[in-house]
Amino acid sequence: MSSRILAGRYELLEKIGEGGMAVVFKAKDRILDRFVALKILRPEYTQDESFIESFLRESQLVAGIVDPNIVQVYDVGQEGNIHYIVMELVEGETLSEIIKREGKLDSHTVVSYGRQIASALKTAHANRLIHRDIKPHNIMVTYDGVAKLTDFGIAKRVNPDQEMSGDEQEAVMGSIHYFSPEQARGIAVDERTDIYSLGIVMYEMVTGRVPFDGENAVEVAVKHMNEPIIPPSKFAFDMPQDLEDIILKATEKSADKRFASADDMIVALSLVKYSKLVKYEPIVPEEEKPETREHKETDSKGFLSKLRIRSLALTTAFIIALVPTVWSLVDVLVDSIRYANRTVTVPDLFEMSYDEAAKAVEDLGLEISKDSELVNDNYDEGTVLSQSPLKEAVVKPGTTVKVNVSRKNPGTNVPEVRNMELSEAKKKIVNYGLTVGSVSEVYSDTVKKGYVISTSPVAGTTLQRGSAVNMVVSKGESENKTEESFSINVVGMTLQDAANAITAKGCTYTVNYREDYNSGIERGSVLSQNPGAYDDVTEGTEFLLTVRATIADGEETVTLSIDVSKYQNGDHTIAIIVRDNFNNAGGVTQWPQETFKKTIGMNSVEYKVHGKGTGSAVVVIDNTTISYNIDFSSGTVSVND
Repeated sequence: MSSRILAGRYELLEKIGEGGMAVVFKAKDRILDRFVALKILRPEYTQDESFIESFLRESQLVAGIVDPNIVQVYDVGQEGNIHYIVMELVEGETLSEIIKREGKLDSHTVVSYGRQIASALKTAHANRLIHRDIKPHNIMVTYDGVAKLTDFGIAKRVNPDQEMSGDEQEAVMGSIHYFSPEQARGIAVDERTDIYSLGIVMYEMVTGRVPFDGENAVEVAVKHMNEPIIPPSKFAFDMPQDLEDIILKATEKSADKRFASADDMIVALSLVKYSKLVKYEPIVPEEEKPETREHKETDSKGFLSKLRIRSLALTTAFIIALVPTVWSLVDVLVDSIRYANRTVTVPDLFEMSYDEAAKAVEDLGLEISKDSELVNDNYDEGTVLSQSPLKEAVVKPGTTVKVNVSRKNPGTNVPEVRNMELSEAKKKIVNYGLTVGSVSEVYSDTVKKGYVISTSPVAGTTLQRGSAVNMVVSKGESENKTEESFSINVVGMTLQDAANAITAKGCTYTVNYREDYNSGIERGSVLSQNPGAYDDVTEGTEFLLTVRATIADGEETVTLSIDVSKYQNGDHTIAIIVRDNFNNAGGVTQWPQETFKKTIGMNSVEYKVHGKGTGSAVVVIDNTTISYNIDFSSGTVSVND
């Protein structure tokens, strides 16, 4: 099949997925010279007209809908007994694969994906289309964080003139763990059933689990209809209160209590306050009732009393020489009984380092495990933020205390959005884990109305996730042009000379330092600039200067070999932040975010970093963070597990 050409234009290259009805191939459209995804109906279904009709419904329903968060359908056709649909090829992975690999996703990511899928639903619903099968398996995520909804195979077109009846019977469709109470009852559904399913998907992203599960589909369906949903904060740490409220509202049993539209849900997600967290109250096993413990203690005391009396009787029956042995046996029995009924009070581990917490619980005969790492810049890395069981809980020796510890925000770079339409620029900024700040408008003779002129901070600046990016947008051409434009080229200059040239023109600058062994640029000089050397700028423009890092006395250079074997072929972003004994207050970004291309057979990429003594490097590839321990003196590097 991989060498077949369909319709004289679609060259099948490799199988990239399969489902119950169809197999998906990566293909090359020879006419338009682009890669596409080609979905082919399985041969065993090609003799059944009902299966063919169901297969083609997806293309018929989605045809003509263009949305950045919906996988686009390009073509549909038949060659012999082969029925196929040609779609947009998404380079990425399914949300279900991401959840399986990552477990619980951070709140910023959940909100970003949630908003994008809600945006897709907004477009679908505007076209009177109900998806009816929203689940992680039907959501593709590109390598740069764009979520795309796919598989409209069981979607339903709603007649705008048709009144929806709650008693209208429908076939039960959808995936059992994600479908709505009205789907479970088999009654008519509307757009709010998709909102319910999206709420369940967001619940799973936050907690790493679905809210309802059971032995069979019927048991799960009954739970959807009748069982209250456990708040996600019971299973997730460090969760914004707004996000929990959104998930609970989306998953209300009654459709009337949910968000009235996908647009309402988008607005709510846009207003999430990440600093306002849910008060964490995890689910823990119930403690023994006092009377139960008292009864056990009474029984054990009675048993000990009887045991000592019997032991005393034995001492009178045997010779004096055996008395010490008998009493030793009794002491062993007494100790084992006492230990069997022993309990331990869990200590308060909050704000301890992980090593301190481990010692505190192990001294009491308890175990400890690290449940997850949470981004929190208010605490030193590795500080305990929460625990389960909670402090002062009474547990048995050997119980494992799970803790969540802090980690520093790895940061993200401001994306390039200049000359991009404002709505698209906003989406890109959010996809990079940032938020949209102020948007101001000015006249421009070079940038089209409604398109971005500049950002503050400028593209390439490293920020903490959640930071705001301000934008200046064009109002179109001014009737009275007063500002004079010019260009500045400072590449290759020393930082001081570049600064003088920029400030002399009434502009400002910020600096990123990076390592570079291939440019021929001297250390301490400008490797690149943004805006570019020949871009038109005006007074007040802020430049981002990337300067080749200098090496101080005593610093050593070490090669960092980074394993990229698990990444799929294609473009990936990478950034490297290095800290050492002499720079432990934030680190130097030796390699700001850039792109590398993963090719077949590539297992690693190498970067040279420098520092003194011992230190560490944080490598961020796409949204994945890898930590390394570095001994600059000996040149040894090891992965920090």
